[in-house]
Amino acid sequence: MEKAKLAHFFRLSMYSTIYLIIYISSYACERCGDEECILLFANHTEENRARCNIGYVDGLEKYVVKGQVNITDKNVLAVGLENVAAKQFGIPSYFCLIRFVKGCISNKTDLCYCVATDQRNVFNIVFNMTLTYQYRNAQARAVMLLSDRQDIFSNDIKLPNVTQLDLTNVTYVLNINGKKVNTEKCLKSVPGSTLDISYDVVTSQNLRTELRITSDNKTDLWRDTKEGSFPLPGLSVEAASDVYFTFNLCGFSEKKVLCTFIKGSLH
Repeated sequence: MEKAKLAHFFRLSMYSTIYLIIYISSYACERCGDEECILLFANHTEENRARCNIGYVDGLEKYVVKGQVNITDKNVLAVGLENVAAKQFGIPSYFCLIRFVKGCISNKTDLCYCVATDQRNVFNIVFNMTLTYQYRNAQARAVMLLSDRQDIFSNDIKLPNVTQLDLTNVTYVLNINGKKVNTEKCLKSVPGSTLDISYDVVTSQNLRTELRITSDNKTDLWRDTKEGSFPLPGLSVEAASDVYFTFNLCGFSEKKVLCTFIKGSLH
C-alpha cells in the first residue's frame, strides 16, 4: 500500500513538473504593461478595404496586420506572424518574420518591419501580406521568439475570407463611333475630335467593372457610366492620337486595347 501511494505521489509530481515546463515555455498576453508582451490589433482602416465588390480576391489583395511588442530586457531573436493551424510535425509556419537580433533594424520597404515608438523597448510591428484562397479565414497570431527558446504569443486574429475570381468566361465589348473593336490594337480614321464610346464586361460573378481611357496625359475613369464621349483635342490632319482603353475588374487591370486615331473621312 505504501509503495502504491509513493508511486502515485511521484506520478503527480511528474505531471506537475511537465505542466510547469509547458506553461513556462510559452504563454500569451492579453495586454501590455511593463513585462514582455506582444499584441495584434484589429485593422479595419482604408488600407485593408477590399477592392472587389465580392470581397477579397485570391492572390491580388494586399492585407496589413499591425501590432505592438514590448521587449524589455529579454533577448528577442525575431517576431513572426504565425499561421496557427498550419503547424506541421511541431514546426510552426510563419507568414513573415521580423528579425530583432540587433534590435529593431528594418525598413518600411520590407515585407514586414518594426518601428520604434516614444516608449523605451516598445515597437510597432507591421506585417504586409498577399491574401490567398488557401489561407482564407485562417487564425493568425504574432510570436516573440526568444534566445532561451521561450515563445511569447499574442492574441489570435482571424484573417478575412478570400474568393477566387472566375475569369474563364469573361466577355469584353468596346464600341467606338458605333463600331465594335475586336482586336487589342486598332487604327481608325475619324471625322471629328470627339469619340463616341460604349463598353460592357460580362462576367459570371457580376464583378464591378471600370474602363480607364488615357490619351495625351489625360485620363477618364468610367465606373458607373457605360457610354459617353471622349475628346481628342490634339487630333489633327497632321497629328494622330493614341488612346489606351484599359478594362478593370474590381480595380485590377485585365485587358488593354490601344487605338490610333487619324483625322479624316470615316471609312
